[in-house]
Amino acid sequence: MGYVGGDRVDIQERINVLTEQKIKCPVCGNEANFTVSEYRSLYETLVITTIKCGYCGYRKSDVTPIIEEDEDKCLKVKVEHPKDLSTLIFVPPSSSIELPELEVKIDFAEFTDIRMGSYITVDGILLYIAELLEHTCSRLELGLDPSKCEYALKNIRQALEDASTPITIRIANSYGNIKVVKSYRGNVEKCVVSQS
Repeated sequence: MGYVGGDRVDIQERINVLTEQKIKCPVCGNEANFTVSEYRSLYETLVITTIKCGYCGYRKSDVTPIIEEDEDKCLKVKVEHPKDLSTLIFVPPSSSIELPELEVKIDFAEFTDIRMGSYITVDGILLYIAELLEHTCSRLELGLDPSKCEYALKNIRQALEDASTPITIRIANSYGNIKVVKSYRGNVEKCVVSQS
């Protein structure tokens, strides 16, 4: 049960199972259930994919909003004020995120341990990037310039602390589906996906 506009609503009534299949469990190799469902709320439609294994207990779910075709493929978020850190965005899987002033670009499709494809605040994005930089900059075999890493980390930390160091976050996904859920100061603008 849930509440919509003060009324009690059975959430299960809003879920439509689109397909159910048997697949091989990615953990134990036994048969697992794979389900694709659609959930319609007053504000959006979500696709929910679920894998459940009755043998080993493995369970994984992903939620993806169904976005209209005119949804953005590239957004720039300017972080110039502490309120900007609370900007809430849906960042789809396989997105790239760039901090142009700091010469940092990350293609999240390449990192399986950092999972985009969720609703996340700007400070959450910056924390992900700082954590990733701390990990990769410390690995000497990658040949990264330590001074550039430290400069980027210092500026990200400063932006997280009080937004006194302005940072632009550029989020791009060639399929679109980037969605601003909540912005407090009009700090988001559209941009063009580069063909690199």
